[in-house]
Order: sequence, then C-alpha cells, then structure tokens
Amino acid sequence: MIDVKKLQDHANNVLRILRDNKSEWEERYAKYADIFLSASASSLQFRCPGELFAYLNFSTAQKNCTNKTTAKYFLRYQGQNVADIEVTKKDSKVTFTTYNTNDSNFEYSTNVKKADWRSNIGTQFRKFFATYKKRIDNGRHNEEHRIQNLLFRELSKKIGIDKQLRYIQPIKLQNCFFEMPTPFKASDHTPTYRGKNGGGVDILACVRHGNSTRLGVIEVKDETKPNENIELVINQAVTYACFIRELLRSKSGDKWQELFGYTKPITVPSSGLIIDAIAAMPNISEDDIKQLASTKRLRVAVEDDYLELHCISFCENNNQLNILRHSWAR
Repeated sequence: MIDVKKLQDHANNVLRILRDNKSEWEERYAKYADIFLSASASSLQFRCPGELFAYLNFSTAQKNCTNKTTAKYFLRYQGQNVADIEVTKKDSKVTFTTYNTNDSNFEYSTNVKKADWRSNIGTQFRKFFATYKKRIDNGRHNEEHRIQNLLFRELSKKIGIDKQLRYIQPIKLQNCFFEMPTPFKASDHTPTYRGKNGGGVDILACVRHGNSTRLGVIEVKDETKPNENIELVINQAVTYACFIRELLRSKSGDKWQELFGYTKPITVPSSGLIIDAIAAMPNISEDDIKQLASTKRLRVAVEDDYLELHCISFCENNNQLNILRHSWAR
C-alpha cells in the first residue's frame, strides 16, 4: 500500500529545501522564461518519420532562441541519439550529422557531416531507421530513455482510435520532446538540492479532468523492482511536482504558466491548484492501481495546493507500448 503520510512528509521536506534555496533557483528560472518568451525560437522545420524522434535539451533550446542564424535538434531512435539536426533560420535549410556509434548500436555504418536532409543520403538514412526493427543489446542502450520515448510518442498521438490515453498530451518545447530541468537530484529517492545540475521531469504533460486541465509530472521507469517500486517512483514524481508548483507560484510564475499552456492565469495567493504526480512503469499491481483509482483521491498538500497521485501501468513488446491500466476514472 502507498503510504500517503510518508509522501506528505517528503513533500514538506522538498518544500523546505526549495524555500531555503529560493534566491538561487527563482532568479535562474526567471531568466530562462525571459529567454523563451522574448526571443524568436525556431520551431521544427523538418519531419521525423517512423521511429525517429526530435529531442531538445534545455541548454540547446535556449541557444536556439539566442542564435540568430541556426537552430539545433537531436534525432533519437530507440532512446539513443543518432544524428544532430541543424536548421538555418534564414532559408530553413536542414542538414544532419550522424553519430559514430550508429554502427555498433544499430548497424548503420554511413557517417555524414552536415548533409542535406532532403538529399538522397538523407532519404536513405530515414528509410533505414523506418524499417530497422532490431534491438541490439550491447550494454550501451539506456532502456529508460527508450521506454520514455515510446510513452512520449504514444501520448503525442492525436485524438483517435489509436490513442490509448486520450486525455493526456505532452508539453513540448519548440515543438520537441524535452525534459524539464529541476534543481533536485531525486533518482535515489532522497531529494538533494543540486542547482543547475539537478535532474529533469521525464515527461511534462497536460491532463484533462472533465472541463479543466492540469499539469502532470510523469516519472518513467523501464522495470519494476524492489528499489524502484511504485511508492518510490511516485516519491520522485512528487519531488519534481513540488518544484513545478513552486515555479508556478514564483515571481516568473505567470511566464511559466504561459509556456506550459495555461489559458487562464493562476492568481497568487490562491487555493486549489492541482498537479498530477504520475508513476509510469510496467505491470503495476492491481492493489496499487485500485488504491490510486479510488474515488477518494490520494493527495499530498503543498500549502493550499495539492499533488494528486496517479499511475500508468504498461507492457512493452517489440518496441510497442501497450497501456494496461491507469488510475484516472474514465
């Protein structure tokens, strides 16, 4: 059973650490928001067919805003970077540079540097990864990244018969998958303030609840094991969700509300802001799902706001993700 009191104590501790270090992170994230809102960022100017996936880290996204000539993206396959993409802002020309590790990871041996994305070699590159289904287990693959990408792709589907979770859409940055950085290292389940070197939210999403929409902080795991059971994974999601809540209540909160897609501003002070803290992992037990899906919702208070606890249970087969159960009443 998930111990809500323990998670409440954990959230209180995270909030205390955030308040103790507020002068550092509040100024830094205010500058981030100003960069994203005041500069002209280039949105994706190319298509990623098949299993190829455009990704941005936070520092590159900032550079895309301040660089007047080019924008850069990372192209992933099965959670691994396979190419760097560069877009010239003036004429939208797209070039790509492949990674040397593609040969050992995926048996793709052609290396190019700043080749035209629309050239024959670009077509061959895309065709190779569109038809390549084999997974090579050589110890270099990050399974969590692979599962994270599969879940992001599933959530990114438009409303339709193929979309398994129709009320969740991931938040994108410059139309790309990204990990929202936080000032915490939470992977060992004990929050440690790390400033600029903190961990990131695996997937930040919009979750529809009836006529309203909440933010969802999704922590993704590729397996269920004793040192990463559902309570510990939710513990990590609560750490990051506490920070997102504080960010929305900070002096740049209105700017982050805009960046996260809020259509109505959150008034400060105010009560009733709810953020979903979500564990996404394989084969969650029926007892845990029933507890989280109960009509009496499990919530952790953060002053007058709340973090509501949720889960997504899935299985993966042949690079396809199947959602088995979840905790939202639908």
